[in-house]
Amino acid sequence: MSFTALEFIFFFLPLSYLFFRFFNAGPTGIVLISLVYLLSFGVKGFVSLSLFCLVNYIVLKRYCVKRSGVTFWLALIFNLFYLCAFKYFSETYPLLHDFYPTGISYFTFKAISILIDVRHLKVEASHLEFLIYVLYITYFPSLVAGPITRFKEIRKQFIAQPSFLFSVEGLKDGFFIFLKGMVYKILIADQAFEYFSICRVLLGQLPALNCLTAIFAYSIFIYYDFLGYNYMAIGVSRIFGVELPANFNSPYLKKNIIEFWNSWHITLSFWLRDYIFNPAGQFLLRKKFFRERSILTSAICYLVTFTLCGAWHGVSTNYILWGVYHGSLIVCYKIICSVEKKAGIAGNPYYISFFKNSGFIFTYLFVSAGWVFFMFDSAQVSFNFIAKLFSARFSFMPGGVSSLIRAVLVAGFFFYDERRKSKTNFEEIGVQFIMAVIALKCVLSLSSARAFLYGGF
Repeated sequence: MSFTALEFIFFFLPLSYLFFRFFNAGPTGIVLISLVYLLSFGVKGFVSLSLFCLVNYIVLKRYCVKRSGVTFWLALIFNLFYLCAFKYFSETYPLLHDFYPTGISYFTFKAISILIDVRHLKVEASHLEFLIYVLYITYFPSLVAGPITRFKEIRKQFIAQPSFLFSVEGLKDGFFIFLKGMVYKILIADQAFEYFSICRVLLGQLPALNCLTAIFAYSIFIYYDFLGYNYMAIGVSRIFGVELPANFNSPYLKKNIIEFWNSWHITLSFWLRDYIFNPAGQFLLRKKFFRERSILTSAICYLVTFTLCGAWHGVSTNYILWGVYHGSLIVCYKIICSVEKKAGIAGNPYYISFFKNSGFIFTYLFVSAGWVFFMFDSAQVSFNFIAKLFSARFSFMPGGVSSLIRAVLVAGFFFYDERRKSKTNFEEIGVQFIMAVIALKCVLSLSSARAFLYGGF
């Protein structure tokens, strides 16, 4: 049941909220609501996730008592095996396909993070209440596509009863954040994808300029599709009194690739940093060879981390290539920074000013080029598309461009509204009127909403 589904917006969400408030249900109520939400995706997936939670919790509690390294590694292997078996072999084996659980890429990372945090004493054994653990894994606003929360932070809200007290402000804020996310999804992301899908159908005869606009359209689609889900998840969660972390911070406007990854899918980026990159670096630095070659060590860690990040998205070779591409971008950036420092130009005020004012252009271009590996199902098609950028005729086919223009106009309106510093009364009335029209159009378009892209990872 997608956040954009009519039954979710007009049936599940209001009834769940009324139940939650009328019975003052607290964490127990949210667990029940989350389990009902999970059931909407299928009974077999519900059974699969329920067994996953039960096995993980039993093993985790046993580890807290015994502190056995064998128990820890068995638990870690179980989580990785569970993730890989369903993610990479569900199309081969019908049984795995039938029991495929919704949100597997996200809740397995949550389970792994709490396991490692318990091992490193960042989470106390006394805090592992069964109800709170199940709520952490299955919390429905973040179940399908994140954000990937940390147990220590989110538990504080789950156990704090004041968080669940009725708040008109929380209800109002949550509603408008949810509505804003819905607009991002339906009127920006889906409109941009409509143009891209036309380009994909006409790929064989696509001119070079259309190839460029297809990349531009896809960059808009993937950002606003995921941003829209994040806003809707934050809005729903705030309605129930729980604050979820933001997953994006204007990533396309960052002046380098490092800042991009600190602003794109933030909770995943920090998870990769804490549970893959840092441990990999600590392991390599035990050896004198790597301690004396810091750039090589960093390069290996970045390439390993982003290759695994690509694999996390799915079984396609394209995702691996995308991960290697981003890892290589960061390695190149680090090498350039090292050369700048040695050459003495890193502190040059003109050099700094140039990249401060125009660095985001390079970031956007390099990141958008990487989306080519997301745009198509096979590496061969992706490379053929890249070749067309340089070999196709330099002309433009205007078919379907109106949907892209609509997406850009709506995105531009919100970009302007979020960054204007002062508002006259006339401006405020005009903005509110336009927002009302946009919201109405969004609601009327609900029935044609596409599935969230990251819900499939």
